[in-house]
Amino acid sequence: ELQERLPTAQFGKGSIRAQEVVLAKPHTYMNTSGEAVASLSAHFSIPSSDLVVVHDDIDLVLGRLKLKTKGGDAGHNGVRSVIEHLGTGHFTRIRIGIGRPAIKEEVVPYVLSPFAPEELPMLEGAIRTAMERVEQLLTSPS
Repeated sequence: ELQERLPTAQFGKGSIRAQEVVLAKPHTYMNTSGEAVASLSAHFSIPSSDLVVVHDDIDLVLGRLKLKTKGGDAGHNGVRSVIEHLGTGHFTRIRIGIGRPAIKEEVVPYVLSPFAPEELPMLEGAIRTAMERVEQLLTSPS
């Protein structure tokens, strides 16, 4: 459970296979989520190379996952904010596909709207897979 708070995020601490982990949910807008990530990174002395940022991606079909270990923002404003606030793109991202709206101009309402009931099972499966990927990242040799 995410029972603890910093000004920019809610978080919880635990362990996965004897590795201490912090799970956090920013309380910032997506476009400024780098504030929360940088604050948590500093608070817990977590180097950027040990961070895993899980985020949506309209360029992937609904439910598809893609792991990226470093790089640019790929047009994602939240990832751009994280890179700006950390001063580096050297962190792991797990991108969860949400699909793209049929009409390009409808991107903002699309990403802000709730998922349709028939999309939820696919999304829940993607979230479970993302959790498994995090566990694999923690247990695989560097």
